[in-house]
Amino acid sequence: MPANVESLRQKVRDHGEAMCVEALKDVEIDLDREVPDSDRNPLAAFSTSARRGPKLRTSRVVSRPKLDGDIVTTTITYTADHANFTNDGVEAHEIKAVRAPHLVFWFEKVGHIITPLKVDWVPGAGIAENIGWFERGLAGWSDHLETATLRVRT
Repeated sequence: MPANVESLRQKVRDHGEAMCVEALKDVEIDLDREVPDSDRNPLAAFSTSARRGPKLRTSRVVSRPKLDGDIVTTTITYTADHANFTNDGVEAHEIKAVRAPHLVFWFEKVGHIITPLKVDWVPGAGIAENIGWFERGLAGWSDHLETATLRVRT
């Protein structure tokens, strides 16, 4: 194959990779808009779960787009333990203190901290609206790729 054809192919591949990098910026903005946020909890800074692992928003890991033949791929992962639960939802369940004598919650309805031994957790309206946040954040991917082609110059 002539060198000029291979050179052109490489330029096309590089351009495709650059478009993906550019589109990923927009996808990350979309994901930030959709990701459930726990910053409203005044105890979040002191919570044992917050100390054990990253908050959902800050646990995102995005791989650099990788060229494999003529296909460019990337991976977006949330490493926080609760990422799947927030996206998929969970059934009602009992929550018990494991590493402490009791649980500590900021209870919005009463406006103060409560310290029960256990609670029977039931999903509420706030949980239902979070389900599917990851898919909603990725929904604009093809549109973002399209607009990225206009922003990326060769």
